[in-house]
Amino acid sequence: MLVVLIEAPIALIILGPLGAICGNGLSTVVYAIHDKLGFIAIGLVAGVYPFVVMAGMHHAFTPIKLGMIATTGYENFICIGELCSNMAQGAASLAVALRSKNKDFKQIAGSSAFSALFAGITEPALYGVTLRLKRPMLGACIGGAVGGLVGGFFQMKCFGIATLIIGFEDIVDEDDDLDFVEESNAQLLDNEISITSPVEGKVIPLTEVKDPTFSQEILGKGAAIIPEKGVVYAPFDGKVDAVFETGHALGLVSEDGVELLVHVGIDTVNLKGKHFTPKKKSGDTMKKGDILLEFDIDKIKADGYDVTTPIIISNTEQFAKVKACEDKVVTKESKLLSVQ
Repeated sequence: MLVVLIEAPIALIILGPLGAICGNGLSTVVYAIHDKLGFIAIGLVAGVYPFVVMAGMHHAFTPIKLGMIATTGYENFICIGELCSNMAQGAASLAVALRSKNKDFKQIAGSSAFSALFAGITEPALYGVTLRLKRPMLGACIGGAVGGLVGGFFQMKCFGIATLIIGFEDIVDEDDDLDFVEESNAQLLDNEISITSPVEGKVIPLTEVKDPTFSQEILGKGAAIIPEKGVVYAPFDGKVDAVFETGHALGLVSEDGVELLVHVGIDTVNLKGKHFTPKKKSGDTMKKGDILLEFDIDKIKADGYDVTTPIIISNTEQFAKVKACEDKVVTKESKLLSVQ
């Protein structure tokens, strides 16, 4: 009781806030390194990640990862480094389990390897095996770093967490045109809700977008536009739910409850805000036709990025029917999508 009375205030008043400050600082530094080194930074993170876990500062990355997945549909940095580090810790513990002649330690190493490889929990392997034996810890760091470099080079992306365990509603085959109907258990609305195009340009099916996140309709139904003008307009009255910090994506919510994701370009998150000028911030109200975002099409193309802009109804499952327009060219006055 005396220990608790003394240590609890210290943990809550000093150590907890200090850990949070250090974790946030580490997060800022790590993402700054990623801006400079690209995929090499993923290898560095994977290599040093066990020591970040030891300090408990890995939790500082969680809100950033989840925010990026929620806004763009994927995360391609920290999650990849974590995965490679976890796999390396598990592999090192498994190697110890196979080679150790101590029956008790073999059992500890084997269960620790299983925990790291299949549950992503590396503390048993870290404290009970690799750090204790030192050399396996070095091997795990090297293996994680190499895996991170490979994953970064091939542009691995994390699309979700625990998807395999909790299941998902599979995507049905669709025709290659823009018309589609989503059959679900949702009740058909009495009146159709029309959504005007937030971007002016040429309309193409999502299946033609060069990113599986959108072409496979992982985030929901919608359409894509090859923009002719670098402006995103409010397609309805409602609220700006989210403006991604790099300015390339917007989450919008209509007064009728339609959630719309406007993602300007493919992989443009890597531009880190260059060529994007948001005109609204998260939480702002908007009227149909308001300018929400401006972007420089020519400069984005000059930097090597595809400007194709997916327009996604992210809460597709809440509607019985979702349909795209038949127009091949749209303006801010044209109907792009409708739900019922």
